[in-house]
Amino acid sequence: MESSNLLEIQKKAKEIFKESIQNNMIRFLKKSDNDSTYKKWLMNYNVNEYNLEYNKKSGSRNNQYYHDVWDEMIEYNGFTLIY
Repeated sequence: MESSNLLEIQKKAKEIFKESIQNNMIRFLKKSDNDSTYKKWLMNYNVNEYNLEYNKKSGSRNNQYYHDVWDEMIEYNGFTLIY
């Protein structure tokens, strides 16, 4: 019983995290008149993550989760979504 509650909490936390990122992406796209890229969004969202992914100054990381959410937000069955 306790394990299933923890799994539900984990699932809900992931949903909230994803929703928060999506909302940030939408706000960013609205401010940029839909003229933006993942790279610009990441720099605006979290400069430390941007540096890890693109500048390799303090390590290296591919933010695959962010890439996946961005792609999901921008593309839908071959159509580009505009917010």
